[in-house]
Amino acid sequence: MKKSKLILISLISLRVIAQHDNTDDITSKRDTIEFIKSMDLSEIILTSDKKYKKVTHSTVPVTLISRGQLKNAGDGQLINILGSTMGINIDSSDGDTPKLQLQGLDQEYTLMLVNGVQILSKNVDDYPDLNEIVDIDNIKQIEIIKGSASSEYGSQAVAGVINIITKPILENKLSGSFRYTKFNDLGGSLHTQYCSDNKWNISTDIGFSKNLPYFPYINSEQNSVKKKDLYSKFRFASVFSSQNTPDLKTYTSSRLNFKRKSYYSEVSNQNSYSDLLNFNLAPTITYDVSERLSTKLSIFSSIHSYKQTKKGKLAEYSQGSLEGEYILEHKLSNGDKMVYGIGNNFEEVLKLDNRTIDPIPEREYEYMHAYARKHNVKFYAGRVSPRLVSHKKKDYKDPVYFYDFYSYGQYSAKFFEKLEVVLGLRFNFSLNSGTGVGVNLDPKASFKYDITDYIDIKVSVAKGIRTPNLKHYYVLSEDDSSNILLGSERLGQEAFSKYLDYRVSEEVRDYFNKYNVPVVGLGDTEIDYKYWKIYASILIPESSIGTNIELTYKPIDAIDLKLELFRNDIENMIEKANLFRFHIGSYVKTYVNIGSVFTQGIALSSNYEINDNISLSIGCQYLEAKDKVVLEDIRAGKIFSKKSKSDKNKIVVKESDYGGLENRPKYSGNIKLFLNDILEGISTNISFQYKGRMGVNSHFNHNEIIDSEEEYSKPTYVVDMGLTKRFLEDRLKFILEIDNVFNQTPSTEYYTLKSSRPRSYNITLRYEIL
Repeated sequence: MKKSKLILISLISLRVIAQHDNTDDITSKRDTIEFIKSMDLSEIILTSDKKYKKVTHSTVPVTLISRGQLKNAGDGQLINILGSTMGINIDSSDGDTPKLQLQGLDQEYTLMLVNGVQILSKNVDDYPDLNEIVDIDNIKQIEIIKGSASSEYGSQAVAGVINIITKPILENKLSGSFRYTKFNDLGGSLHTQYCSDNKWNISTDIGFSKNLPYFPYINSEQNSVKKKDLYSKFRFASVFSSQNTPDLKTYTSSRLNFKRKSYYSEVSNQNSYSDLLNFNLAPTITYDVSERLSTKLSIFSSIHSYKQTKKGKLAEYSQGSLEGEYILEHKLSNGDKMVYGIGNNFEEVLKLDNRTIDPIPEREYEYMHAYARKHNVKFYAGRVSPRLVSHKKKDYKDPVYFYDFYSYGQYSAKFFEKLEVVLGLRFNFSLNSGTGVGVNLDPKASFKYDITDYIDIKVSVAKGIRTPNLKHYYVLSEDDSSNILLGSERLGQEAFSKYLDYRVSEEVRDYFNKYNVPVVGLGDTEIDYKYWKIYASILIPESSIGTNIELTYKPIDAIDLKLELFRNDIENMIEKANLFRFHIGSYVKTYVNIGSVFTQGIALSSNYEINDNISLSIGCQYLEAKDKVVLEDIRAGKIFSKKSKSDKNKIVVKESDYGGLENRPKYSGNIKLFLNDILEGISTNISFQYKGRMGVNSHFNHNEIIDSEEEYSKPTYVVDMGLTKRFLEDRLKFILEIDNVFNQTPSTEYYTLKSSRPRSYNITLRYEIL
């Protein structure tokens, strides 16, 4: 039944684009392959408005990392290359998979694409592992749009878009690589491609990585060994394209990513593991009816699955998606273009975690209650940990799904040969089993003006949305710290409310009152306990407004200077909120719309190609990222700092003391020097990165904000080096990377950050067999 729904339910979108003809746009379907062969793709981008266009004619700020820059960087790890790009910060605070921040916004606000195809469906609560997307040796260029692109790409493009373009398939090729790092991480990849007289071609990319047991230190006194968690990762990606006639082309991409994490708990004396699988298939057919009329049909289908085994209990979750779009493009006689389209975006939960919260047996409650009375001590039932227990599969009466309809229009025109203007509007209609119906309008306006032959300015203002995903409604999981996370729809289920036994403290009452969460008492039990049923507000999409200004000065081809100004405002942020604490350090949490933040800043970057072998890149950024709700409370005198929770000597926090959001450096900068072919096939690069102090722990003053010097990490100065040596007529490459050469360790006044990246080396061998 679910499969039939995925096939039968379609969502119609109308996309209309009226565009003035521009000789710099590459739109001919028939000549795409010939164009790719004859042109340097470092001049061409696809991301800005879903059309091939010279980067100099984009009306939005775009950062382009060309193949030459990737080669100069030694074809190292993708996460390091992105992390050294101005405007992007790598956040490793969770200690699992590092995430990028674009203009101070987390990775879930940035849409990741490969050749214009999304990596994950838009409503998956996950983000891709940056080093497992594609073999970096197969990347042609990376396009980074800064600022909201929701009007073109829909939800999840609030901060921007990162589009990875792979090399075109122009010849037969077989290559492989092997990688080893200091911490017993092993990895390898195999890339193949076959080209048949330009009529059809195919490429595959297979990769794996695994870390073996590693012992950072041995404590001889306690005779204990500290181990790191073990990971196994596998990647498979393929592309098939054909052009049997000059007018008909097909393009199909598929991707499979699998990750297993295994770890041993000394507390429970048990092994646990989690499996994460993402698969997608995206075929596209393009047909040129005539020189003025062309059609395009594209489909994106995906499966996202998560399985966790912890303490002998199994939890499973999976969802499927089907998205489609049909486009008709008509070139008018006056040179304008009209594009009409229909599409679909439907997602459904295929398997839902069937666990419930298991109550503590009533006898235990009676015993503990009697013990408390006998010894005249206070007893809080909430300190008894509830348990997540698997039961037989429970079928929900109604399907769990997400349905999205949108219409999109864009107008582009050029005036006076110096001014190019783009106006866009997107209409979103969503239907969700959790919230019902939602409607959004996302307008956008951008322009580029050539002040002189060497100076131009780009301005972009756009509204964006980020819709709640299915996990926000239906997740039921337990993390390594025994925190229980409940989707907002779970709160109303009897399985939860029946067993939520907690004597609500004044602190919890204040929390509910602050965020207007109603609490309904269900009466006393026979042992004088109160059951409480908590209803969170219905989740609504996050909304944003992004403003970006870019001023570029390019006196000669070898030099360019960029000045960027940006501001992002996000309302109704969906965040995890603590409902209550059931024992020390562990909480029951859910998702609610309680956040409202802004990020703003200025960035300056410069690139100088000294000659064919030497290039220099310099950049710096100032970033301010703060919570608007916290600012309002500070201005109202509602936030205090104190030495302990019971301290009565409270001090009102000043606005100047508020340090903003965690894990975001206010000042950052980098210097990169590339030396290519300096001596008999040897290339080297040196990267210096500076990160100023940033807030990392908001608990020192017991107010959950950054407002004390003890809550900041010290500035870090990290130097990375790379060396590449080519052998056998460039068919064999030896790559040595040394990260954090001087072993700079981020720390506060009291401790070293767990997420610190110690000095390490990476050795990679790449061999082109054919």
